[in-house]
Amino acid sequence: MMKKTAEKSGLFCWVDFRFFTDVEIGLCFYNVVIMMENEPQQTKPSLRLLIVDDNLSARAGMKALLGSLTPKEVVPDFYEAGNGQEALQVVEMIQPDVVLMDVQMPILNGIEAARIIKERWQNIKVVILTMYAAHKNAALSAGADEFLLKGCSLDELYTAVYGSSAEENNYTRRKEMEQETKNNWKVEGFGAYFQQMSAGGSLVIIAGAAIYYISRAWPMRPIALASGTIPDGYGALVLSTFGLIIVTEIILQVVLAIGAGSAVKPTVQEQTGSLKANRNASYVLVAGILAVIGLLFVDFPAFCMANLAMVSLLFSEITKFASQLFFYRKAN
Repeated sequence: MMKKTAEKSGLFCWVDFRFFTDVEIGLCFYNVVIMMENEPQQTKPSLRLLIVDDNLSARAGMKALLGSLTPKEVVPDFYEAGNGQEALQVVEMIQPDVVLMDVQMPILNGIEAARIIKERWQNIKVVILTMYAAHKNAALSAGADEFLLKGCSLDELYTAVYGSSAEENNYTRRKEMEQETKNNWKVEGFGAYFQQMSAGGSLVIIAGAAIYYISRAWPMRPIALASGTIPDGYGALVLSTFGLIIVTEIILQVVLAIGAGSAVKPTVQEQTGSLKANRNASYVLVAGILAVIGLLFVDFPAFCMANLAMVSLLFSEITKFASQLFFYRKAN
């Protein structure tokens, strides 16, 4: 009835009302556009922006920040998602122009979500925003158009989001990414080489120290059991073995320091691997210490307890360097 009345009066009114809601995603959006035929108005182009972060406050803050940076000639339409899986659902339904996405999120992380988005919708611009520079290579390899660190300048954020469309930006940016990835690969490959070399070399030295110790201590065993005392020369053997362990640790730190001068900051995966290696070594050492403590309550030769303590220490070092080598190779 209202439409007919408007048409009769020579006034045409067109109302476009869009409403979308999804309980799981928690997204609600609406927009009303009114156009008058007799008084034509020049509407501003709309830019659909999808903000993906598992932190609700972070999404709200980024929405407010982007809203304040929006060019005057553009009307931003903001959408939100709490993880990569939700982001894919929203992208499937609304096909946003720009996706601004965090990396570390539950269910599906930002890098995997970016890979899927760029495989299905090449024209959607994907901007990765994270706290960790170590994610850069993975993000670029996944097809992200831009990579930003949280805390970047407003100019960098503005350029990444509003600078150009994915189609306009794709060729030039892809070439830059390829070159940067090659350069980073050389640097990271150099660092990975030092990591593996230091762990492998240390493993060989410690294994040699263990063989040296056992080969020298084993012949002392009959004398120690017969006399009930610690044989002469055993103290010097222990000190020399400790010296090898200390020298090995120093060499490891020197090699890693040399590598760090030409390598990027260790990735999260590499840091996790190093922690796991130390954890494995501590398990072996603690087991040996507990065994020695238990033997204190029984009639057990002091020489044998000392041997058990030294062997536990040596095997904990072997476990650490072997684990480091395994995790470094796995990470790279």
